[in-house]
Amino acid sequence: MRAILSPMIIILIFFTIPVLNLEAKSFLWEVEVKGEKSYILGSIHMLKKSSFPLKKELETGFENCNFLVVEADISTENMGEILRITMEKAGYNDGSKLKDHISPEAFNLAKKKMEDLNMSIDYFENFKPWFLAMSITSMELMKLGFDPNIGVDKYFINKAEGKKILELEGIPFQIGIFDSFSDKENDMFLISSLKEADSLGENVEAMVTAWQSGDINSLTKMVTDNRSEEAELEEIFTILIDKRNLSMSEKMAKWMNEGGRYFFVVGAAHLVGEKGIINLLREKGFILKQI
Repeated sequence: MRAILSPMIIILIFFTIPVLNLEAKSFLWEVEVKGEKSYILGSIHMLKKSSFPLKKELETGFENCNFLVVEADISTENMGEILRITMEKAGYNDGSKLKDHISPEAFNLAKKKMEDLNMSIDYFENFKPWFLAMSITSMELMKLGFDPNIGVDKYFINKAEGKKILELEGIPFQIGIFDSFSDKENDMFLISSLKEADSLGENVEAMVTAWQSGDINSLTKMVTDNRSEEAELEEIFTILIDKRNLSMSEKMAKWMNEGGRYFFVVGAAHLVGEKGIINLLREKGFILKQI
């Protein structure tokens, strides 16, 4: 089965499984600026415990840098504020309900999926569609054994003692992206996520194999093929991927040009393709070598 990368899968599903390939590269790039080496790692946001230890080259690159740069600092001490912001933006405060903002198709699909998970859709009646979509996908992933508390980002944040942590975006910005969705975009986002849920396990294997082996061509093809086949979701892909790639690559370039050794950890889907961060940095004149 061909792997399908919906917007939700791109956000949540880049986690890893063991792959025996001794010749494989990693989803890690080295870039030298003004005599100092920085690294860019494609992140897997949810992992299985069996995914550790990580490859030696990832650990070595991290140890040699004095800055850890992540999309958002999800340190344990920040989780209270992250939860507050999420709950503040995820719910309706105007008296309206979930079903007032989505199509009957989306509502019925969500109701059935919640029943499959032994839950009631009523639990989410005051929440926005994007939050429901993320919650359902996360629950499905955890059923498969993946843990958001041991993703690549969290792993290196927990090891960052003595290193300064910088954010490319931050949680308020990321939540704001979803909160800016129109009802139509929310509806499409939810339906896409729900239709992917049942085939999640099959689709993930192809993606994680590409990630584990550093196969940028395969992962690029997965993203590109899906975008061409899901034309109605193109604006959502543009919002969630392309615009963020441009902004993050500009910050990365600025920091590296200012000096220092940076270990960047960014969702793997943000690195690939013509509009991916790796290509955007090369267009700016940086020379990147995959490790």
